Amino acid sequence: MDLYQKDAPLLAENFRALCAGDAVDPEGNKISFKGTIIHRAVTEYMVHGGDHKNGNGTGGGSIFGEKWIPVGQRHTPRHRWGNGNGTGGATATAPVPTRPHTPRVLTTAQAMPKIPKKHAPGTPYPFKCGSQFFICVKKAPWLDNQHVVFGKVRKGMDVVWAINKQGSCSGTMSQVVKIYDCGQIP
Repeated sequence: MDLYQKDAPLLAENFRALCAGDAVDPEGNKISFKGTIIHRAVTEYMVHGGDHKNGNGTGGGSIFGEKWIPVGQRHTPRHRWGNGNGTGGATATAPVPTRPHTPRVLTTAQAMPKIPKKHAPGTPYPFKCGSQFFICVKKAPWLDNQHVVFGKVRKGMDVVWAINKQGSCSGTMSQVVKIYDCGQIP
C-alpha cells in the first residue's frame, strides 16, 4: 500500500498504525487489523474491512478514538484523541479535495455527510471516521467527494480481486476472509 501521508496525514497514520500493530486506543488497549475479517465484498466494486471490534461492519475505532473527525485531506491535530462528539480529533486547514475513486484506491468507509446549503462554500465540513476502509476494484465516480481516498494498492491487486470474488452483489461473503497477519514494510 502507498499511503497519501501529505494529503491525509491522520487517515494514513491511523491505517499504518493498525497495520503495523502498534496502535493503541485512548483507553490504552492495543488495536490492530490482524485477525479481523473482510466482512463485505460487492462484486466488481469493492472489498470492505477494518472492523476490529465487532467484525461485521458495525464497529471499529481508531488511534484517535471511537469515531474522529479527519476533516478534509489536509488536517492538523487539535489534540491527540478524537472524542466522538464532533469536537476532538482534527480540524481542517483546507477544503476537501478528494481524489477520484479508481481501481486500487484505499478509502474511508465512512461517507462524508451532505453539506448543508447554509455552510460557507469552500470551507471544510466535518465527518466522523473510524478504522473501517475499503478498496475499489473498479472505477466508482459516484463516491468522489463522498469518501476520502488516503492510499492506493501498489502490489497484490490479484489478492484483492480474489477476495472480491468471494462477495456478492449484496456484499454478503460466500466464505470467511480473514487478515491473518499484517504489518509495515520499511
